[in-house]
Amino acid sequence: MITMKAEICRNENDKEAIVQTLTEQLSKILRIDLSEACSSAAYAIMVDGQIIAEDSMGKHPNHRGTYNVGSISKVYCAVAVMQLVEKGILDLDRPVYEYLPRFTMPDKRYKRITLRHCLSHSCSLPGTQWRWLAAGRPREDYYEEVYRFLSHSALHSTPGDFSVYCNDGFTLAEMVVAQVTGMEYGEYCKEYITEPIGAYSSRQSSQRNKVYPHTAIVGMPEESIGPEGAGGIGTTMSDLCKFGQLFLIQNEIISEESKQEINKKQGATFLKEDAYSTHYGLGWDSVAMPHTEYDLGSGVLDKGGGTAQFSSRLVVIPKYHAVLAISATLDCGCDVKEEILQLFAIAMMERGINIWTRCQQIPQQIKETYEGLYLSSGNFFRLTMQGPRADVIRVDSRGGSQNLYTNLLFDGTKLIWKPNDAFDLTEHDGKQYLMGVVHERHYPVGVKAEGCRCEALTEEWKARLGKEYIIANVFYDDIVGSSQFNGIRLTSMPEVPELLIASFTAEARKKTLPYFEVPLTPYIDGTYSEVLACGALQLPYHAGRDLLNLYFEEKDGIGFCYSSGYLYQDVTSLQSYRGQGFTDSQLNQIYVLDQGLEKLPDIPEGRRILIFNEKLSVIYDSLLEDSFTAVQAGYISLI
Repeated sequence: MITMKAEICRNENDKEAIVQTLTEQLSKILRIDLSEACSSAAYAIMVDGQIIAEDSMGKHPNHRGTYNVGSISKVYCAVAVMQLVEKGILDLDRPVYEYLPRFTMPDKRYKRITLRHCLSHSCSLPGTQWRWLAAGRPREDYYEEVYRFLSHSALHSTPGDFSVYCNDGFTLAEMVVAQVTGMEYGEYCKEYITEPIGAYSSRQSSQRNKVYPHTAIVGMPEESIGPEGAGGIGTTMSDLCKFGQLFLIQNEIISEESKQEINKKQGATFLKEDAYSTHYGLGWDSVAMPHTEYDLGSGVLDKGGGTAQFSSRLVVIPKYHAVLAISATLDCGCDVKEEILQLFAIAMMERGINIWTRCQQIPQQIKETYEGLYLSSGNFFRLTMQGPRADVIRVDSRGGSQNLYTNLLFDGTKLIWKPNDAFDLTEHDGKQYLMGVVHERHYPVGVKAEGCRCEALTEEWKARLGKEYIIANVFYDDIVGSSQFNGIRLTSMPEVPELLIASFTAEARKKTLPYFEVPLTPYIDGTYSEVLACGALQLPYHAGRDLLNLYFEEKDGIGFCYSSGYLYQDVTSLQSYRGQGFTDSQLNQIYVLDQGLEKLPDIPEGRRILIFNEKLSVIYDSLLEDSFTAVQAGYISLI
């Protein structure tokens, strides 16, 4: 018995480890695609009834929290209606007004509207009763608002003629459920749909489970949805998967006959070329979702949901017994449907199944050989690979990063970015190179850092690491020195500790990474120098240009560094600013603003002032700007 229990425990631990490993891989990719501003995002993938990956991220991850999934709620509404159809309480093809005696419209065609029309977007109602659609608190007398709205509205066509996406139809269906059961709609869903399947977080806005913290966009209140049948569900992604699983297995919540009704094409159109309107099911956006990028099989069920704060997706894939769920705040900066499909495709590839139609898994040997840090003059790139996907991320020695080329897909030979743009990988003389490809013409982008190793740094050079130097010979109408090469920090990178990294700051107003970085070595053609560091790369074309040299010397106890005609002074040698004036020195007079600066000193004709922040980036230039804003710290340069 003890042995059996130990084996069960070991198996459970193995499963948890597998889920954790896959989740880390998938989340790494999603983080790349999300914008830096994303408040929160969450996803879950279920296969054969088991969650194989689940995570939350963004500025405010909400691992046990709920997300408003908007119109995915329409599928819950369809299930609620079909449950009552099974019991003989409702009839899909009976006019809605017979269930709702107060429902009336000046357009008499309203008496033709059935529940089937409501659930298949063919009811011809105007679209959405907007008042109380979304608010910072639960709705008040929402049904009264709907009755009043519809009593002053007309249909846009005869019910059943064609399908137009419509929230109001699902609101009517919700009201019918509440009317015939004598229960609040949210209470009905909780008692007969979500609680029985263990989806305890999944509730309508009016019934929210406070055990699960609710998500919101940073700076906005929690969102409450008025039309619950059309968009009121808030849920965790794992619980949303539990709901989607109902459509893959026999269960006591909804019969197979009802699922067949929900999952068949119910939409209508008068345009023979229209292949979308006819794919509406009851609640579903599509009951046969096509996708050219992936082999998903037939009968894929797809439902999207959008609110004032969230974008969400639920996809059920019978071929792989899979349910995919994702929700993100609208500041996520990506297409959540494409994101969750790609995460699923990568997860399946980890299981040995390639569902991509036009790309292949990157071979392990290529991954091991080429994944890593690449150097060029001015820019460093980190190449990451997962499944068939690769990403090129611009990085710097100070910990910054910026998505540059993402979602590159391996076609068997190259990493495809756009139809005529790709990346290739090659090796020469034992070094690995990242190559760009435009219209089938190759050019070098960077060399892998490990191939740039040289002799170890001496203690003298190591002592310079971390030191900062500020530009000290800007002239009156100089543009380059004041905008592009404001200061230098000498740093290093873990992958190549033998190299020096000259990290140049640029003016803070530039909308790019603020650092122009060059890899250097004190070994010139194999000969060691105590004072000169030269470019450490050998790269043709633009990738190897402007390999700036650094030359260090000391004058009167002050450290200086020369680079490309400019002179930089060690910031530790600077005095505090106490109102000193301009001088006739050939060098700029630079001071530390350790007490801030409220007002600029008078600037004589032909003179100039630069204000730097603490990172040595120019934030004010008297040559270019008329107004000055007080600063708390930084540096002032009198030119």
